[in-house]
Amino acid sequence: MTTTSSAAAREVLGRLLGPERAERFELLVDHGPGSEFRIEDAGGRVRVTGHRVPDLLAGVRWYVSHEAHGHLSRHGDRLPELLPAPTSPIHRSTRLTHRFAHNHTVSGYSAPYWEWPEWEREIDFLAWSGTTHVLVLTGQEIVYRDLLVELGRSDKEACGWLSMPGHMPWQWLGNLHSFAGGQPAELLEKRAVLGRRILDRMRELEITPVLPGFAGFVPQELVDGRDDLSAVPQGTWLGFDRPTWIDPTSPGFRDIAARWYRLQGERFGPSGAYSMDVLHEGGIAGGMNVRAAAASLQGALLDAHPDATWVVQAWGTNPTDDLLAGVDHSRLLVLDLNADDTPRWGSRDAFRGAPWVFGTISTWGGRQYVFGKLPEICRLPGLRNTGRLCGTVQAAESLESNPVVDDLLADVIWHDNEINLDDWIAGYVRRRYGTDAELAIRAWRAFVRTAYGQYIGDDIDGSNAGPDSLFVARPALDLERAIEWRPRIVPYDVTEFEAGWRELIEAAPRAGESGPYRHDLVDVTVQVLSNRSRWLLAQIRNAVDAEAVDRLSAWFLRMVGQCDAILGTRAEFLLGTWLAQAAAAAGRDGVEDITTLVTTWGDTAATDELHDYAARHAAGLMAGYYTKRWNRFFDDLREHRETIDWFELERGWARELGDAPTEPQGDTVAVAAAIAATLPPIHPLPVTVTLAAEHRVEGTVITATVANEGSVDVRLDRARLIGPVAHPLLNLDGILSPGETRELTWALPDTSTGTAEVAVYIDPSSLTTHVRRARTSLPI
Repeated sequence: MTTTSSAAAREVLGRLLGPERAERFELLVDHGPGSEFRIEDAGGRVRVTGHRVPDLLAGVRWYVSHEAHGHLSRHGDRLPELLPAPTSPIHRSTRLTHRFAHNHTVSGYSAPYWEWPEWEREIDFLAWSGTTHVLVLTGQEIVYRDLLVELGRSDKEACGWLSMPGHMPWQWLGNLHSFAGGQPAELLEKRAVLGRRILDRMRELEITPVLPGFAGFVPQELVDGRDDLSAVPQGTWLGFDRPTWIDPTSPGFRDIAARWYRLQGERFGPSGAYSMDVLHEGGIAGGMNVRAAAASLQGALLDAHPDATWVVQAWGTNPTDDLLAGVDHSRLLVLDLNADDTPRWGSRDAFRGAPWVFGTISTWGGRQYVFGKLPEICRLPGLRNTGRLCGTVQAAESLESNPVVDDLLADVIWHDNEINLDDWIAGYVRRRYGTDAELAIRAWRAFVRTAYGQYIGDDIDGSNAGPDSLFVARPALDLERAIEWRPRIVPYDVTEFEAGWRELIEAAPRAGESGPYRHDLVDVTVQVLSNRSRWLLAQIRNAVDAEAVDRLSAWFLRMVGQCDAILGTRAEFLLGTWLAQAAAAAGRDGVEDITTLVTTWGDTAATDELHDYAARHAAGLMAGYYTKRWNRFFDDLREHRETIDWFELERGWARELGDAPTEPQGDTVAVAAAIAATLPPIHPLPVTVTLAAEHRVEGTVITATVANEGSVDVRLDRARLIGPVAHPLLNLDGILSPGETRELTWALPDTSTGTAEVAVYIDPSSLTTHVRRARTSLPI
């Protein structure tokens, strides 16, 4: 086995840690099967050896995180002051050799107008996290332009069929085309150069770029002009016209596909993995033989790249059984995008023997809420009967939120057993904030029990996501959420979450100089205000006179302003920063691409179903667009008018966002403390839970007694036995009257030991959740 040094890895450390810290490491690659790294003392330096560069850098990350207690993230770094030699050797290996990053939508919701500095940092961070595969769409759309021109379309026609970068990811998925009138040729060429630079850097770091393969989406005119092509009409997707899908079994398909791969290779070189998703979100197979079509799609890919892997997303009913039956599984990889919530591998017989990876989606549409199913990620090492599970995928739709999910996912792959989340979160606080202050740890344990403590099945209405802020919703008195695909209520105890927030503020004297601390304080503060938006809107809905409506609506608007104020203290939360990127890359068209995306999403009334899908908390957007919208609503409410054409109003307000601020203002800690001083306390509901455990012939039985000690009805929503294992939810869906009690039971095997913990979820009318917990020792 040959051992070599890695200049590319050393350059990553120089950029991330600084040259002096980078020199403390001796970096070696000893190429071998599987994934592993070793850390040891090398005469006072830290020697790290890995089988591949991503394994090597994952080893450096492990040492910095767990030995030197430092932290790097997309949302702030805290570099360690000392890098001591390890006291004993460390060796870690994993069966999860394929570690993917980036959902298609990241190229729209986060990175459409990134330039090289942003991409270089992202690639460095991904390599640091041990990532082995990254979906790369930047610049790839030029291959479509080249293909269409080669097949006889004019350059103008070809460019006009494409979409602007913010919306282009959905064209790759077959959902739309020609958004905003196309993409200018000059921008196409510029993005292609950047795309090649991205790929070259990834190859230096032994990261496999996952490139778009030819799925067969083309303009209808191309099919009309050839007798050897047939197509299945695809209809519309949420109001958008879909591109035509060539039937891959038609005689001319292989010719078109061969041209695609040749042109792509000439510009970008080959790769080992290609992404193609067909029949996505309502795609139509018609009378097509899907099994034969899948064989042809894979065959065309392997004709061009014999060693390549076809990467498909497990989403909805995809990949269908017919598709799986038509392909060579040794050249297929399935991404189970949100296996921590909707584990399709479990219901699909582990994808009939195809290799697959475990995914998490911690952020949707760029929506910034505190959310993650950390307990389910912790359980990954203990999953059984998983077929050919071989990796992970961080499939968040955007990169703006929840860095704790990234950190845990990068850690869990190197563990042999389930992670103790309580212990892990204390270490996370220490390395991210540089303190082991009890207040900070208590705050994060509260977050882990609430927003980050959800399990499979905890979602409301089957929605795997954090709860919407009503500030960013199209106004109405009976609002439950901003968009259809999100929870109607906050699915955790808002009182406990808010108590954690107050402790996080109090931890400022010990943690407040940490940039990551300040980032997190913004996120959590906005979440507290968002949760309060539900409580306050309920008060407005129930107000009995105009004076009360005026007072409460002024308070509502003040909270929108408070969101803007704290977001404005950090550069990463400024809408103006993102718009400046778009303006630099594509001028006014780029700015309109983004302002449309984060407001109405589409640019016609026919696509209005997607409005606010990509709504986000950003300074400038809160004080501008959302404030104007709520002001209009409250004005109409006072005058007893109904706002009937929101879309046209919103399009006008969106065009006014180009002047959003680009410089942060104010002190994060001071603003958070001032907000905390303005919020009245939430009074807990008078519901108690007591717990008992006893041995019976059939096993150990846990009994929870729930009592309503108040004077009003409360609705019991659901209950979960959290420990010793996360059992399925009990869906209660009933009213508990004053003075009434109810018993809930769970049966455990005789072998159960330790502590049992139960959580009962109570749903009041304000669309926020209260949770009562109880613990008891299991009998020995």
